[in-house]
Amino acid sequence: MKPLGFLFISKESWTDTRWARKQWLPFYLAKRDEVDRIIYVDRHRAWWRSDVRTKSVQQGKITVCQYNLSLPFERSALVRSWNRRFIAKAINAELDPSLCWIAIFYHPYDVDLIKFLPEHVVTVFDWTEDWAVFHKDRELTRLQYEAVTSSAMVLTVTEELRCRAIDWRNDEATVHLLANATAFSLTDEIGNPPSAEVKAIPSPIIGFIGHLGPWFDAGLVVELARLHPEWQWVLIGGVNDNIAQRLKGMSSIHCLGVKPPSELISLMLACDILIAPYVSSFSGDATKLYDYLVAGKPIISSPCETAERLQPHVIICDDPKTWSDEISRALSQDNDELLKRRQAAALDHHWNKRIDRLLELVRHD
Repeated sequence: MKPLGFLFISKESWTDTRWARKQWLPFYLAKRDEVDRIIYVDRHRAWWRSDVRTKSVQQGKITVCQYNLSLPFERSALVRSWNRRFIAKAINAELDPSLCWIAIFYHPYDVDLIKFLPEHVVTVFDWTEDWAVFHKDRELTRLQYEAVTSSAMVLTVTEELRCRAIDWRNDEATVHLLANATAFSLTDEIGNPPSAEVKAIPSPIIGFIGHLGPWFDAGLVVELARLHPEWQWVLIGGVNDNIAQRLKGMSSIHCLGVKPPSELISLMLACDILIAPYVSSFSGDATKLYDYLVAGKPIISSPCETAERLQPHVIICDDPKTWSDEISRALSQDNDELLKRRQAAALDHHWNKRIDRLLELVRHD
């Protein structure tokens, strides 16, 4: 059996400060003996703009590279197709024929690139978000459907997307749930101690780690902060302007901004409760819940598929009174046994486990 080669057509830079699924999958794949080489194609560069070019990098089995879009006017389907054809030609020259190649792509625009790869390459659409709904773009709607229906395999991060892909393809055997995971583990060093600004905040501390975007239920947090002025809310991550305005003026809500990944475990451990307050329309994979498990602290979340998947380790609340009651209960009744159970559950949701499943899928198919 040939050793494996993986080609990742990513939409995120390898050099991003905060890694996500697009970087963690190749990172952990590179640790496996059956994987011989990984090519990570950084987001395509528009030479006519002021984009900073990614430097070619060789890190063990991983080669990081980037290609220029040759023609402007990417919105044109014809131009986009030719741009992807040129990039595919350059990539094809790098595909060692002695390896069994798996090509994983994310952005529907790259459907045209995938078409021009050699026939023996197994194509996988990693469907991590509903592009059509999020961007409200008719062309993305069409391309997303094509990505789902034309690839050899589809991976999804939620059951809702998996069911839709099965319906579109009329085939269940080649559509698989591969949820997100955590890169933290019980053996990680705690890293940097919490900053002085966190140490100065009195308990109890209710913590949130992640970007405060349109999915973040700021209204819920403000209402709870008014009900319980004795609780302190520490929010770690970037904040959208409209969310910042809604939180403004609340003395018990502390927005501390983006922190280095090395500090996140320490910050989570400094909290008494970890929360995931989502608006009702949220439908993605709540990745932060996997990270929260590693810290072992009580976890309270709005209803979402990830919270359901992580039962009984996540408390689900769907109205302010329930949130208030459950936070109060967790503050008074949590114990070391529950902490250890959450941390043990985190082992089943580490990227190493997801790599086991991914390799099983590509070898089987």
